[in-house]
Amino acid sequence: MNKFTKLALSLSLTSVLAFSAVSHAAPPADVKLAAEQKININLGSFPDTLDPGKFSDGTSAAVARAIFDTLYRQGPNGDYIPVAAERAVVSDDGLTWTFYLRKEAKWSDGKPVTAHDFVYSWQRLSDPSTGSSYGNYLAHNANVVNAEEVSVGKLPPSALGVKAVDDYTFEVKLTQPTPWLTQVVSYGVLAPVRKDLIEKHGDAWVRPGNIVSNGPYQLVRYAVNDEITLKKVDTYWDAANATLTDIRFVFIKDPNTSYYQYVSGELLFTGIPPQLKEQILKERPEEVRQSPALLAGYLDFQHSYEPFKNPKVRRAIALLTDNKFIVERIYTAGTPTSIFVPTYVQDGQLSTQADYWDRSLEERRKEAVKLLTEAGFSKSNPLKIELTYYSGKTIQRAFVALQSQWDKGSGGLVKLTGDQTEWKTYLDKIKNKDYQVRMSGWGADYDQASTFYNIYLCANSANYSSFCSKDYDDLVNRANSEVDATKRAELYAQANKYLQDNQVNVPFNWGLLYALVSPALGGYNEKNDERYYRDYYIIADKATKK
Repeated sequence: MNKFTKLALSLSLTSVLAFSAVSHAAPPADVKLAAEQKININLGSFPDTLDPGKFSDGTSAAVARAIFDTLYRQGPNGDYIPVAAERAVVSDDGLTWTFYLRKEAKWSDGKPVTAHDFVYSWQRLSDPSTGSSYGNYLAHNANVVNAEEVSVGKLPPSALGVKAVDDYTFEVKLTQPTPWLTQVVSYGVLAPVRKDLIEKHGDAWVRPGNIVSNGPYQLVRYAVNDEITLKKVDTYWDAANATLTDIRFVFIKDPNTSYYQYVSGELLFTGIPPQLKEQILKERPEEVRQSPALLAGYLDFQHSYEPFKNPKVRRAIALLTDNKFIVERIYTAGTPTSIFVPTYVQDGQLSTQADYWDRSLEERRKEAVKLLTEAGFSKSNPLKIELTYYSGKTIQRAFVALQSQWDKGSGGLVKLTGDQTEWKTYLDKIKNKDYQVRMSGWGADYDQASTFYNIYLCANSANYSSFCSKDYDDLVNRANSEVDATKRAELYAQANKYLQDNQVNVPFNWGLLYALVSPALGGYNEKNDERYYRDYYIIADKATKK
């Protein structure tokens, strides 16, 4: 999305947001489609939940994008287009957004999707009794009136700055202009849900037989750790442009197994196993897609853990971490960095590397030993750390590398042990702040720096680190409210330096997606990092090279 000034806000958004009555990428007319439009997709880990008001992980969001429509979504070419809404109008001061909903849009049971559904869903997300990890998403990312007060229980959900003007007009009041709001509202946590079904079924409303959704696909099977299957909703308002009829999600953790299923034709796209990368680039160059991802990998300290209350200890860990080696030799993809937010994210371009980044490992290790000694650690009294991470061969190798780097680099002053868990257990431990340091990653909810910097705000419900700083909050909130794009980027750069100077975390890498895509798969576009499977289609007489 382009950067807007306050003066251009109303005119630009009104004209840009009203285009396109089609929400899918229809196959080109000259493409011959396969007779059977069924696909298997490997998501790796099983989703935590399909409830938009409660999910917090990328796998849940990936499935939700197929079964729920938000007001806007990321289009096939990376732009943002209306889906549940047909257009949006912004007031001259940028503080009131009016979304006009599609009257032809229906729930999968045939009932109309109304503005009242969006009011209920956004109030439910913000209600602290829901317990959502995104409970203050509307406060810190969308700047909705009273969202902060509602999320902490100071005001009732009914006070949230949203209302149904009528059945098909949804009004949102903001505390400050937010030019990227169409991006913010595209994230799955803001999809509408049905109040009557939640009241009837409770948490079980998302199970097959109970769930009713407003997207192009309907959930038909949900087998934990086995598969999730979706079927196209023929009555969906834009069904003619959703080509796939059946989507089957599988959960293969081993990248080698996923690769061989790709070679056999069972999967039409997959990630590339690190150890096979060079071979694949040589043998299948025409099938390889590469694109930077709006993803930051980092080590996240639990600041309530006594040793990590000391910034000297946190800096020592950063100095001992050779993430260049791990990213280049073990991950074999991505960009090693000491900057938390990718500089290709909107408004993140002015951030610079930390002061230690270009120093030799020998120099860094000397300073680390000095800092650890000053903090009271020695060979007889080493710093003991447990690293929490989720299961997987690549991340296990990264743990072993860190274990060696911290021990040998510190001369035995740091002893690292591992706590490897399955994905759901990992998520539960993080939400309960039951970790000392963890391997973490944050995928952008939208293409703007605030989605990353907001993580460490004191009141952010996704801030599991226990870090809290009024100075940092003030800096990020100033950036979030700045309407001038250049000044906004400067403030975010200051926020980056604050994170570095206080070693709030250890930035590790920015994502770089390598994927193998079969010639038989159409609609895959690396410009769209959100992967809306509704855009995909299967081409006749094409096949993966054996």
